[in-house]
Amino acid sequence: MRWVDGGPDLPEELLQRLEDGRLVLFCGAGVSRSAGLPGFRGLIEQVYEKTNEKMRELEQEEFDRLNFDRVLGLLETRIGAQHVRRPVIDILRLEQNANLATHRSLLDLATTSEGVCRLVTTNFDRGFEIAGATNIDTAPKLPVPKTDTWNSVVHLHGRICDSDPDGRCLVMTSADFGRAYLTEGWASRFLSELFRRSSVLFIGYSAEDPVVRYMLDAFEAERAPNEDIGIYALVGCSAGNDDKEDRAWKAKNVTPLLYDNQDDHAALHETISRWAACHRRGLLGKESIVQEHGGKSPTRPFDKDPLVSQVLWALREESGRVAHVFARLDPAPPVEWLDAFEEDGLLSLPSAPSAAHGQGSWGPPLVGASPQTTLHPRLNPISRALGEWLSRHLDKPEVLD
Repeated sequence: MRWVDGGPDLPEELLQRLEDGRLVLFCGAGVSRSAGLPGFRGLIEQVYEKTNEKMRELEQEEFDRLNFDRVLGLLETRIGAQHVRRPVIDILRLEQNANLATHRSLLDLATTSEGVCRLVTTNFDRGFEIAGATNIDTAPKLPVPKTDTWNSVVHLHGRICDSDPDGRCLVMTSADFGRAYLTEGWASRFLSELFRRSSVLFIGYSAEDPVVRYMLDAFEAERAPNEDIGIYALVGCSAGNDDKEDRAWKAKNVTPLLYDNQDDHAALHETISRWAACHRRGLLGKESIVQEHGGKSPTRPFDKDPLVSQVLWALREESGRVAHVFARLDPAPPVEWLDAFEEDGLLSLPSAPSAAHGQGSWGPPLVGASPQTTLHPRLNPISRALGEWLSRHLDKPEVLD
C-alpha cells in the first residue's frame, strides 16, 4: 500500500471500524521514540552498558538473529534477574519534559465518541498514564475484552510501577513470553478473546519484532472463525525499500500502511496526530474531508486512491448531512465522481423502512430501480443528496448515459 506526504491516510474500512469501536490500537516501542526511549534493540544495548557486561558468544548469536527476548533471558541466567530488570526500569523512566504528544494523540484516537478508551500496549513505560489515561489494566490482571464492557489502556506485558520495583511482572525474556502465552496463557487468552471481536492496528513495531511474532501466533488461531476481522500495521520504510517491507508484512497476513521513515520516523507521529484530529472532529471531520477533496476529480483505480476512499467513507454518513455538503459545494464537484459513486454502490442505497410500508419494505435506489420498487416514494437521504448533485450536471452525457 503506497504512502502519501506526511504518512498514509487511514483507509475507509479502518475509519469506519474506528468510529464503530471495532478497531483496537496496539502500540509498541516505536510510539515512545519521540519521548526519548529506545526500541527493543536499543534497550538491550543500554542494559549491557549499564551492567558493564559484554555479550557472550551465544548471546551475540541470538542478538544477531534479532531474538532479543532470548538475549535478555540468557543474560538473566548468567548475572541474575535483579541485575537486569532494575537497569531496564531505569532506562525506561520518562523525563519530566518528555514529549508525549504522540501518546496523547493515540489516546484520542482510541477513545470513542462515548468516552470509551480501548488501547493495548506492550510497552513498560508510563507514557500513557502521564499523558492522561485514567483507566489502566496491567498484566497479569487483564480485563475481558468485550466491546460493551472494556474501557481501559491495557499493558499486556506489564508496566513499571511502585508495586513492582524489581520488574518481576514485566514480560521481556523468552521464559516470560512462555508463561504469558503458553504455560499460564493469560496474554494469549486476552488476545484470542479480543481477536474474535475487533480488528487491530499495530503501531510502533517492526516485522522482525519478537513481540509481533507472539501476538500474531495468537491472532492466527482466531482468524478462521471470523474472516471480517483484519490486522493492519503502520510500517516505516525508506524509499525504494517499500516493496520489501510490504512483502514481509503480507507474509504474516498483515496489511501494511507504509510511511517514509526519514527524520527518525517523523511521518509516523505526524500521521497519528492527523488521524486523531480527524477522529476528534467526528461529523465535522467528515464534512471537512468532503469540503477539502470533493471538488477534485477522482482518479482510477478508485480503491487505490486514499483520498477517494476517504470521500466515499465520509459520504456514507447515514443522516445524509455530509452528502448534502458535497451536493452544494461551489463549484459543483466534477461529474467524474459519478463512476466512483456507482462503483461504490452509493447510488443504489435503499432507504430506511417506512412505517407506511412496514419493516420489510424499502425505498428505491436512485438508479436502477425496477417498476415495482418505484412505487415506494422514499429515497435514502444520501441518495437524495447525490441526486441534487446529479441535477447540476444534467447537461453532461455521462449523466444521461
